[in-house]
Parts: sequence; C-alpha cells; structure tokens
Amino acid sequence: MAKPNLTANRQRGQRSLKARRPRSSPRAGIVPRLLGIGVLGFLAVLLVANCSGGQQETAVTAPAAGSRPASQEPTSQPTPTVAAEPSPVPTPTPVPYLRVPADYPTIQAAIDAAQEGDLVVVSRGTYVENLDFRGKDITVRSSDPQSAEVVAATILDGGGRGSVVTFQGGETAAAILSGFTITNGSGTIYRKSSAQEEGDARQFCNKGIFGSPEEERSCGGGIVVHGSSPTIEGNLLTGNRVSHGGGGIFVRSASSPIIRNNQITSNEAGGGGGIFVTDHSSPTIEGNTIGHNRAENGGGIAVDWGSSPTIQGNTIEGNQSQVAGGILVFNHSSAAITDNTIAANKATGGGGGGIFVGAASDLILKGNEFSGNEAAFGGGVFAELASSLKVTSNTFTENLAGSFGGAIDLSGGCSAEIVDNVFRGNRGMHSGGGLCVIGRAFTTVKGNLFAGNEGTYGAAIYAKEEAIAIVVGNEFQGNLAQAQGGAVWVSLDSKLVLREPDDNHYQANQPDDIYRSPD
Repeated sequence: MAKPNLTANRQRGQRSLKARRPRSSPRAGIVPRLLGIGVLGFLAVLLVANCSGGQQETAVTAPAAGSRPASQEPTSQPTPTVAAEPSPVPTPTPVPYLRVPADYPTIQAAIDAAQEGDLVVVSRGTYVENLDFRGKDITVRSSDPQSAEVVAATILDGGGRGSVVTFQGGETAAAILSGFTITNGSGTIYRKSSAQEEGDARQFCNKGIFGSPEEERSCGGGIVVHGSSPTIEGNLLTGNRVSHGGGGIFVRSASSPIIRNNQITSNEAGGGGGIFVTDHSSPTIEGNTIGHNRAENGGGIAVDWGSSPTIQGNTIEGNQSQVAGGILVFNHSSAAITDNTIAANKATGGGGGGIFVGAASDLILKGNEFSGNEAAFGGGVFAELASSLKVTSNTFTENLAGSFGGAIDLSGGCSAEIVDNVFRGNRGMHSGGGLCVIGRAFTTVKGNLFAGNEGTYGAAIYAKEEAIAIVVGNEFQGNLAQAQGGAVWVSLDSKLVLREPDDNHYQANQPDDIYRSPD
C-alpha cells in the first residue's frame, strides 16, 4: 500500500489564497461609446488620443484583502479614511490522524510512521501483533474507548509470542494506550544467570520471593513498562499468562505509569496475577477492576523491591493466591491504598486474604471496604516482619481467618495505628475475630467500632506473645467468644493499656468484656 500524503492532511484548515481580479484596460468600452457620437465626435476622440504621446497602459490589480480600491477622484479631493478590519483568528492545525487498517495494514506500521503527538486510531478487528511504542509520546486507541462494545471488538492478540504491548523507550504520560482488549500474551523473557553476570537491567526480575526458579522466566504478559511512564487507560486485559511477574501488567525500573479505568481479569502469574510492580517503581493504579486473577503470591497486585504505588478507587475482587489473595506489599516497599473495594479475595496457603504486608514495608490504608476475604491468618490484612501500618476509616465486614485475625493479624514485630475503623461480623476460627496482635507487635487501637465479631478467644481483640495494645475510646458491641474475652483477651506476657478510668464502651459482649489470662 502506498504511504498516505501526511503533508496534505496537516495543511487541512488553512485559508486558500484569494484569486486575483482580471486585468482591465483603460480602452475597454471605447467602441460602444463611439457608435452614438457621429463622425465629428470620432475625429475629436482620435485627436485626444494622439495628444497622449503613446503612454503605456497601467495595470489595475485587485485590492489586498480587507482594503478598499484606490480612489479615482482627482488628487485635490480628500480621500475618506476607512477603519481597518480585524485580522482573522488562525485556524488550529489538526492533530495528524493515522488510521489502521485504512492507511496502514498493521498497528506497528502506524506507530513506526507516527511522530510525537500523533494519533493512531484502530478500527474494530483482531490484530495479532506484539507492539512497541519505540519511545514515542503518541496516542494509540480504538475508534471509541468509551464503548464497551468497541473495546471488546478491538483485540490486540499477542499470539503467545511475548508481551502484547511494550513501553521501554522512556515514554511519558503523553504516550497513551486506550480502548483495546489485550489478550494471549506470554511475557518478555528475562534470563536469570546472564542478567546476574552482565549486571544489566534484567537482574531485578530475580529479586524477591516471586515466581519461577528456572533459568528463563517470563514477565508482563499483557503489558511491560520498563523505565517508562505511559498512560494505560480504558482497556480490558484478560487471558494473559506468565511464569514470573505480572500476568496483566509488569512495571519495573523506576517506572511511574498511570494505570486507570481498566478491567484486569483472569490473568495468571507467579507473582502479581493482575499487576506486578518492582524495582523502585511508583505507578498510579486508579479506578480499575482487578478481578479473578491467579498467582502464587499476590493474586491481584504484587508490590516488591522498594516500590511505592498509589492504589486508589479500585475494585479488587475474587483474586486468589497461596499468599496475599488481593494485594502483596513486600521487601522495603510502601503503598498508599485508599478508597478501594477489596472483596472476596482468598489466600489458600497462608496470610492476607485481602492484603499481605511484610519485610519492613510501610502501608497506609484509608477509606477502604474489606469484605468476604479469606486466609489462614488475617482474613482482611496480614502483617509481619517489622512492617508499619496506618489503618484509618476503613470498614471490615465478614472477613474470615482459619486461625488468627478475622479482619487483621499483626505479628513479627509490626507496629500499627488503628483508628476510626468499623469491624463488623468478622471471624477468627481460633482467636481474634476483629484483631489479633501477636509476637511483639505493637498497636494503638482508638475510636473504632467492634460489633458482632467472633472467635474462640478474644472475639474483638486478641493479644499474645509479648504484644502491646493501647486500647482507648472504642465501642465493643455484641462480640462473641466461645471461650473467654468477648471484647478483649490478653495473655500474661502481653500488655493491655487502658485509660483510667477506662473510656471504652462495652455492651452485650459474651461471655465477658475483658479476660486476662493467667498463662
């Protein structure tokens, strides 16, 4: 196919030049006038013409746009002054518009031809391609990213031959991918030993506890973001699978992409079934539906190796893994997790049905709704290994732990501020239906409502193994312990700090409010 003339497209909207007025002659119209003046008049005219000395004709040109013709009156007559007309407003040059397949047979061909700021629009259809933006800040989108029907019918199929889309050239937020179904990606290969020997950027795929042990491991089934910060918006990522990190999206090498308003569902990986974030990256993950993804660690999202994402306003639902059904935050990372719905996620072999945080990581939880999550430890949230949490204004409803901490389980020297939350109907099959504090963990529990939680010991709060719990200004209502501690159970070696007088409020907790174990 011949390459389209982009120059002609870019001149669209420019004003055309005005045609010049035809040249006129001062002799025009003489013959018609002679027919009415007779022979004597004709001789007089010839005499006058001969007296002119054969002067040349003066060409009369059309006046410039916005001006008036020169006056034909004698110079002794005054020339009227006319106000200048306002200059026309320039017409903006339209953004170049590259169409697939009308202008280019493939999306990659259009990307290769595009220049900075160009727009590539893709018609409905299935495109079996593996795309690379090649460092260009351009927009590649379907014909209507706002239409679910169009998104479902505009398919980028990786063909099982690698990542479907790659950003690795330093693209910024002006590089936009929007309105596609992205599927059948198998990821980018990172080689373990060669990366270690060469010391190249691939080494970080080997960090942490995630994924496969083999020499070659694949990352980023749907999308790889490597040292770049594009905008990924309004897409459906589904049916992508890798052995290591990021079934849907893999973010690494200090990248800061915007991942917004996507559906990321039914993807699989060793770590981060939906999204894997690693190597000091700081993406914004906002307004997405992240559901029914599978992984060994971090079913929905995995955050590793000093990364610091903002995770806001998402629905994270129905994901599953051995550890961290919904979100994993690990290895000196920090995450701000706010205003999300985190529901029905499951950790089948360990802690953190909703969220797992560990290895000296920091976590801010604010304004989230945790409901129906399940794990052996910490149905809603599990924390270990000297991590730090600020838990404010969340709602924990009907989360389940097979052992400790129906809503939250703090262990291994963690610290937490737990303020102004609602714990309702959570269950720890062994202990701590609402909150378990164990193993030298330290927490301040202030201004919360604990209602209708259940556990064998400590239906609302369970503290053991040199734990310290400061419990002030809370409401304990209708919590049920099968053994002791309807509101609070505390071991002999742990410390429960209450104000004097106690300013917590207790109502209908069974079999008692506070139980201090002699052991």
